[in-house]
Amino acid sequence: MTKLIGILIAIAVGWWLAGDPEVEVVKEFYENGQVKREGTYVDGDWEGNWKTYHDNGQVMWERNYNYGEKDGRETFYHDNGQVFDEDIWEDGECVEMCEGDEID
Repeated sequence: MTKLIGILIAIAVGWWLAGDPEVEVVKEFYENGQVKREGTYVDGDWEGNWKTYHDNGQVMWERNYNYGEKDGRETFYHDNGQVFDEDIWEDGECVEMCEGDEID
């Protein structure tokens, strides 16, 4: 029982020393007022869903990050909103629909 209490105390101290993550929400704009890009940094790494936009307001690309690594679907769009490329990422490596698979 004493060993278990010691382990729990060590875990609690580790959490306390690590502190809360530093979170920064990013939203940048073009001079015309349209959103240029938006996303979130956690402890300096890209995290979650990020989007970059054409200056006409249409999404240029969107992708997901996990601890700074691309993870999940990445989609690229023409400035008219049509999809022209998609890739699937796992832990920073493209695993499906990679280079040369652009959609016409």
